[in-house]
Amino acid sequence: DPTEVHVVYLELEKDEQYAKLLKLIQFINAAFVEAGIAQEKDVAHNEKLHATVVNSKWRESTAAGGPRLAFDATNIFQLFGKVCLGAHRLKHLELNVLGGGGGRRTGDGEGYYQCENSINFPQ
Repeated sequence: DPTEVHVVYLELEKDEQYAKLLKLIQFINAAFVEAGIAQEKDVAHNEKLHATVVNSKWRESTAAGGPRLAFDATNIFQLFGKVCLGAHRLKHLELNVLGGGGGRRTGDGEGYYQCENSINFPQ
């Protein structure tokens, strides 16, 4: 129901590059599980490649401890439902840790994810 949503996201085109990226994610997940860094349940649902545009979790009222409120995304879908933002080349990959405090913005002071390490891709 577009009148009661919490998240609006863009999906990626499921092409050859998407398949390669998905394979990389699966490889990393398996390595984390094998090394004991993660459990299967921790990585079971993190293969949904997308770009979040709006998330009600990060509203000021919610971040301040208030209830999470849905919003009406009807106009967003009507105006931008079929938008294509083109192709973008990944320059690097980051390993991020979600900040503490139950997912609140407490990571590195700048946002809610803290980069632990990264690798650059050849250009």
